[in-house]
Amino acid sequence: MSQILQLILVLYLLWPSSVRAYTTHDLCDHWQYQMDTTNNVDFALSTCQDIFPKVSPDCQARVYVMFGEIYLLKLQPDSALYFFDQAIDLAKKLADEEQLMDTYFRKAGVLIEDKGKTNSGIALLNETRKLLDKYPDSKAWIGYYNRMASLADEQADYQKAIVFTDSTLAVATRFRDSLEIPPCYHNLGVYYMKLADYEKAAENLLHALAIREKTNDDLAVNYYVLGFCYNKWKQYETGRHYLRKGVAQSRKDDNGFHLLLNYIAQANADRHLANPDDAVVAVDSAILLARKLDSPYNISEALRMKARIYFEDYQLHERAETYFQQAYDAAVLADDPLVLYPSCLGMIQFFLQQKQYAKAEKFFPQLEDLTRQMQRADYKVAFHKVYSQYLEGIGNAKEALSHFRKFHLLQDSIANKEVYGKVAALEKKYDTKQKELDIVRLQREKEAQAQLAATARFRQYFFLGVAVLLLSLILVGSWFFRKLQVQKEALREAHQNLEELNGIKDRLFSIVAHDLRGMIIPFQRAGRILKHYIDKGNYQQTIRLSAELQKNSQQLSQMLDNLLQWSLDQMNGYSHKPVPISVQQELAEIVSIFEQQSMYKNVEISLQVAAGEIIDFDKGAFHVIFRNLIANALKFTENGRIDIIGRRAAGKFIFKVKDSGTGMSKEQVAHIFDLGKTVTTTGTKGEKGSGLGLSLVHRFVEIHAGEIMVSSEEGMGSEFELVFPLAAINATDDKVLSQWSKSKAIA
Repeated sequence: MSQILQLILVLYLLWPSSVRAYTTHDLCDHWQYQMDTTNNVDFALSTCQDIFPKVSPDCQARVYVMFGEIYLLKLQPDSALYFFDQAIDLAKKLADEEQLMDTYFRKAGVLIEDKGKTNSGIALLNETRKLLDKYPDSKAWIGYYNRMASLADEQADYQKAIVFTDSTLAVATRFRDSLEIPPCYHNLGVYYMKLADYEKAAENLLHALAIREKTNDDLAVNYYVLGFCYNKWKQYETGRHYLRKGVAQSRKDDNGFHLLLNYIAQANADRHLANPDDAVVAVDSAILLARKLDSPYNISEALRMKARIYFEDYQLHERAETYFQQAYDAAVLADDPLVLYPSCLGMIQFFLQQKQYAKAEKFFPQLEDLTRQMQRADYKVAFHKVYSQYLEGIGNAKEALSHFRKFHLLQDSIANKEVYGKVAALEKKYDTKQKELDIVRLQREKEAQAQLAATARFRQYFFLGVAVLLLSLILVGSWFFRKLQVQKEALREAHQNLEELNGIKDRLFSIVAHDLRGMIIPFQRAGRILKHYIDKGNYQQTIRLSAELQKNSQQLSQMLDNLLQWSLDQMNGYSHKPVPISVQQELAEIVSIFEQQSMYKNVEISLQVAAGEIIDFDKGAFHVIFRNLIANALKFTENGRIDIIGRRAAGKFIFKVKDSGTGMSKEQVAHIFDLGKTVTTTGTKGEKGSGLGLSLVHRFVEIHAGEIMVSSEEGMGSEFELVFPLAAINATDDKVLSQWSKSKAIA
């Protein structure tokens, strides 16, 4: 089949360009098919070089991206960045934002992996997010969330990495992207393992494996990580089972690196299962492979494993010390905390066992720094354990006890009392998935045999079939009758709800008619009164009436705004669009609206919000909420003050609007947000109100996942407290990432 396709492609390229010009799109599709179906990097590179001058510019941008991916596989990141930049320039010329987004997050991934360019990678991800906001249904979200998860992993914020990977999985599932779904489960397993939650880690890794064993894709890596996870979970028998499968699959794939990883982890399982000779064979194979691949990282890990075997199993301490030192030296060359930490810990454990406390002491500052840097629960446990042993050995019993307590507290927090039973449950779950195809096949064979037997005994079961048919009709009739009853009940409830809504609607219209009539009357009389005072030359009264008209016009405008927003919300026409806003700036703008009215009523309005506070909020809803709360406070306050406070606290943003006004009774507070039960109220200057504004405030606070509480006493003023969880109203990517802390103190 491939030879036929190549022949067609040759004939196509030999055809006159004037005839084949219109088929460049087909040529690009064929190239994409070749890229999707090949694992040969050199073939992919030559194909891209050949196809580039023959395709349209939009396809050339895709070819540039493929060049970049190929050079990443060849471990040439500088060349990859060059081609990604070429793709970006071409996408900008073509105004192809979809291609631009795709290239942005690929380039960002390269920059993030280069520790010196992480900030540039973050900036590029921010640019990608701005473009993605225009395309909520774009598949490019998969790449964006993947890169955000990688960034969180680099920052050792594994909880955030899990959140972004869950988002990747959701998008990949929606698009039925079978290539992206298994890596999502695999990565979730790795992140949970780094959090020492081995049960969830194994569950996700098994899910990934169940999918991959059907496609035979990345099996060796999956077997390795799953076996490694069970080793960390101290389920060494299960771990060795998967690692042996990983060794066999790596040999089948002819992949030395994967074989190396599986050998090291298998040696660890054998060592804990009291098979030191098998462990030495596996680890020696790993050392040979690591040196052949020139990988200081894996050389260190394999040598450290061999040192533990000679130290703990063979009790050959001098040889063990030699291997520990060689492992540490290789880890220093690797310059990777993930390798340096266990090597440093191994040296300390060895010297403590030998009671050589002075030698062990030299490594503790480095181990403490690495523990703080890595922020992993199991690393903290190990640090406190060995440090308490060291302190006890040098006679500092008080400090040793302190660290020993921390060790046990941390160990208890990550222990799972039901671990062994749940391991069996997980294995059973995985085995069930493996046997599904066999069960389906056997079931089909059984059904075929049953059909033959039923045909042979057709007459015998004829009357039984009639009886079954009648019974089925009765059951179907009963089902329809029950369904009709359910629908009847639903219609009754809907009718009742409609009557309640009509009641609220009638109440609303009566409120609006009453309030609008009261506000329009001054406008009807204003012309005659103003003319009268102008004719009399009484300009002082003219100025006073103008101020009153201005106040009434502001109140009328606010009333109409409330009516419009409420109506849109009731008709599901309200569009919730949160954007970053400055809390202080927006509140100052709102307060300025009430400047004349506050002077008229001798009320001081105090605004207490830090200048740099930024939150994500629907700007229109923000104005409606605080315009109504301030107007309400001003309505019932005279010769007093209103305090508006905004602050962050414990992952929340809290607002308070306090006044020194007339206050409310307990009954008024109980029904303050209920539009169906509110009554017309009168302010200190005779201002009319219906409660519609506060009902609207309550609705918008709910839309933003917030809470609103009211406290008030008659004659003592009122306080409205609004609490919004920052996780619900703030974006979890651009701004938050820029403020991530580098490290946390050791617990």
